[in-house]
Amino acid sequence: MLERARKTLPKDRMLTTEECADPWIDLLDAFLLVNTPPNRGEVIPLFPAVYGGRTITFGFQYFTGDDLDRSLPFRAKMARAFAWGAQLGWIGAQILDPKYAHEAEYLRNLAQCRHRAHEFLAYGEMIEPPAVRGVRRIAISGSGTFGGDYHFTLPSVLCSAWRSDNGDVGIALTNMTDEEQTARVDLGGRGLGLKRDGCYRLMRIAPAGEEAAGEIAGPRLTHEEVLPPRSAVVVRLSAMR
Repeated sequence: MLERARKTLPKDRMLTTEECADPWIDLLDAFLLVNTPPNRGEVIPLFPAVYGGRTITFGFQYFTGDDLDRSLPFRAKMARAFAWGAQLGWIGAQILDPKYAHEAEYLRNLAQCRHRAHEFLAYGEMIEPPAVRGVRRIAISGSGTFGGDYHFTLPSVLCSAWRSDNGDVGIALTNMTDEEQTARVDLGGRGLGLKRDGCYRLMRIAPAGEEAAGEIAGPRLTHEEVLPPRSAVVVRLSAMR
C-alpha cells in the first residue's frame, strides 16, 4: 500500500505516521514518536541513536493541558527533542499567548539553532554524549496524559553529540532554566572519536548565527560553555590539518 502511495505522491509532499515502525522507514518521511511515556523511568534516545540522519522524528511525548503553565515540563520535553535531533513541536497556537512568552522564546531559540545545525541534528549520526560537569539537576513534575502525575530529574543543561558527513563533531547544549549555566564539557571520551593529541577548531552555532569559539588541543580536551537562560547552542569541532 505504501509503495503504491509513494508512486503517486507529488515531489513536494511527504508521508508521516503516528508511532515509530522501522520496517517502513524507507517508505515514510517522518515518524510521530508519541509512544514515549514520561512516567516509566529514564527516557533514552534509542530510536535516534539507531536511525539519526535516516528519517525525521517529532512529537515524542504528548503535551498535557498544564505543561505550559508549569513551564518546566514543556521545557524538558522540548529540550530533549532538540538534543535528540527531533523536529520540534506538536504544539498548538496557545504557545503564542503572551503569558507564555518565556516558553515561546525558548522554543524559538531551539528552532533557530536547530535550523542552523541541520548537518548534525537532522542529517548527522548520533554518537556517545560527553560528560558535562558544573550544572545542577532540577526536579520536574507534570500531569500524565492519561491521568496521574509524573516526577523525574534532569540536568539543567542537556547535551548530545553528533557526527556530520564530513567528520566534524557537533556538541548540542541547551539550558532550559531561567538562570545562566556554565557547562564544562569533557571532550576526551572515546565515544566522540577525537584524538587526545589532536588540535581542533571550535565554531559556535547559535540562533543568531555562527561564530568562532577558539581552538582546543590535547592531551586534555575540554570546553567550557556559558549558556544564557533558555538558550541553545551547537559547538562544532573540526580537526585542524
